This record gives sequence, structure tokens and C-alpha cells, in this order.
Amino acid sequence: MTQSSANPRDERTGGERREITFDCRFFLGDRPCVWHKASGVLCTCEHYQQIDQRLLIVKLDAMGDVLRTTALLPALAEAHPRAGITWITRRESRALLERNPYVTEILDYGEDALLQLQVRTFDRVINLDAGKTSAALASMANSKQKDGITLDARGCVQPTNAAARKWLEMGVFDDLKRKGTRTYQDIMLEIIGLSGAPHRYVFELSDEERALGRMRLERLGVDLSRPIIGLNTGAGRRWQLKQWREEG
Repeated sequence: MTQSSANPRDERTGGERREITFDCRFFLGDRPCVWHKASGVLCTCEHYQQIDQRLLIVKLDAMGDVLRTTALLPALAEAHPRAGITWITRRESRALLERNPYVTEILDYGEDALLQLQVRTFDRVINLDAGKTSAALASMANSKQKDGITLDARGCVQPTNAAARKWLEMGVFDDLKRKGTRTYQDIMLEIIGLSGAPHRYVFELSDEERALGRMRLERLGVDLSRPIIGLNTGAGRRWQLKQWREEG
């Protein structure tokens, strides 16, 4: 809710009380917003974007998993066009989200995030990780709608719907995981009720980061005019790279 634009008189200071758009996407609370810093504009300015829903995403572990989960953001933004998205993650993954145009706020997992969860209310909480810490955060968050995995009073992770139950089974039983033919994104979209929605990774780099990356590839002798395929062979012992030999 915004303050009235009538700017009522502040009796304590004797001056007019300025309007504050608490529901603006760019409102930071403890410091000026980016637009006020850039040009001195006041609430409500031409950059005002109203938020009428609050979504929370919990994704803590593995930077690669954090990055691939960003593929859900365009579909979520389509389903909730006036939502502010808060993302709780570990500090080492923060850089992956800082320039993401779909993420309104990033909370580093720790004391600050835990304190805020005790006070705040969200319209929707999404946790797609079966780890107990992530599941506990989802259970702790105050919301009537929770999608994915939560933690019960016994300390056991619990799926919130049938699609999440299938995902949990794949995590518990390796034979089911190996038989899987669907992509991670397809499964996650089903869990949040957006099956079939278009999806793509959302990872924004600064001009400086792009220049450094190009310079490193050129030093390695990579021909940037041709398609480049990257292979990660260090995915851990669970899914080991096996040698194969072409017959004939």
C-alpha cells in the first residue's frame, strides 16, 4: 500500500510528509532506490511498478542447480505478472541472481533470512529441493500456497503434490532416476503447475564480464566464429563419465 499522494503535514517536523511507494518493485526500505539515486526522482515516478503478490523461491545448494532453476522464472512471471520474487540462496550463488530481471530481492541464507521469515508473509512459496534445510525454510515461511518439498514435525521431507512426490521418488531411488527421460525443467514446471510453459536459463552478465570471458577464450585459442560445446566431466562419483569405444 502506498502513502497518500496528498502529502499530509508531518506534525513532528512541521513539514510535509513525503509519499513512499512501499509496494513498488524498486523500493528498498533502508536506502534510496536506483532511480532516486540516478536522477533524484520521488515517489511516485514514471518507473513505478506496483507489486501485488509476493513469491518466495528457496534454492540453496549447488550453483549449477541454482542457475538451471532460473529457467522457471519467465513462466512464473507470466503467471504472476505483478509479483515480486524473493529468492533465498547461499552467498556463493548470489552473483548468479544479482542481475536477474525477474528477481526482486535476494536473501542470503543465514540469520537475516531466518529472522525475516518469522515476520513476512508470501502469497506463494516454492522449494524444489529435497534437502532438509531447504524444506525447513519452506515450512517456516508464512504462506497459504506451498509447492514442492516441505519438512514435517518428524523431520521428514514431504511433497506438496503428486508431481513433487514423483520427483522425491526419483531422488530416493537411483533406478527411477536413471530411467528418467524428462528434463529437470519439465519436471519442475509440472510441480509448480505450469507444465508446457516455455523456459530458458536467465543469466545476465555485465559488459565487463563478457569482455573477460571472450578474452579468456581467445587466449585458449577458441575460434569464436564457430559453435562452442562445453562438457563438464566433474559431476561427482554418482554419475561417472564412462569410456566408450566405437565398434567397426
